[in-house]
Amino acid sequence: MSEFNIDQSKMLTELAEYSIENEPLEPFKLMEIQSDHESQDSELNQDYELSRTNLNKVEQMGFEMLKNALENARNSDAPRQVEVFQQLLKQMSDLQSDRLDIHSKYKKIKNDNGSTNKSGENSTTINGETVVFTGTPAQLMSQRGSNTDVKRQEKEVNPKED
Repeated sequence: MSEFNIDQSKMLTELAEYSIENEPLEPFKLMEIQSDHESQDSELNQDYELSRTNLNKVEQMGFEMLKNALENARNSDAPRQVEVFQQLLKQMSDLQSDRLDIHSKYKKIKNDNGSTNKSGENSTTINGETVVFTGTPAQLMSQRGSNTDVKRQEKEVNPKED
């Protein structure tokens, strides 16, 4: 076992004497967030930057902890240390996925803000192997007819023989 030196024992004594009750906690206050449609783009950009900044900070702290967990796992015979390292490694890989999700969600929101048609309705583009339709479901129904209309047309073209 290692021996305590005078500085370590002094520090432990100070920690033992320290009490959280000595310092009063400030009450937690929620701030009201003001939002309107006119500043929606600037709010979106601010939220995007804040999300990226927070992810970067979490990533930096995570990599530091990952180094420590790897060192602990190497120096220990306990399987729990390896398990902790694996869990932290998984969390760090999930963080990378979250980073990509932020980019894709940001792009989707930016694109959705500008994708309205002449009547003010949101339009959707569905890409198939050979079919591309841009418009709303109502426009498709008016162009192609309803499902029952298609079945009726099929019966007229291919009547079943009894």
